[in-house]
Amino acid sequence: KSSKSLKQPTEHWDIPIIYIASSKLDPVTRRDWEAYKIQGDIPTMTDFNTFLKDKCELLEKLEYNLKEYNIKEPRLSRKGNLRQVCASFKLE
Repeated sequence: KSSKSLKQPTEHWDIPIIYIASSKLDPVTRRDWEAYKIQGDIPTMTDFNTFLKDKCELLEKLEYNLKEYNIKEPRLSRKGNLRQVCASFKLE
């Protein structure tokens, strides 16, 4: 909304938004994003959102398996901000 009130086109904002958001990811997730296969030459917000949703689903499955087999969670996964990102991408 606020970007439209500035009368600036928003259809080309994917790259700067993805750059800023991906710079906030933990190193392992950022590496995974760099290795992620996108549909075209330039990543879109759809590509980035799909990556984040897939990553969150994977982490949730791993967390479930850790609880299922009563395995302590590795120290690195307790840290990091991806858990917060996953919470915002809760699939219904």
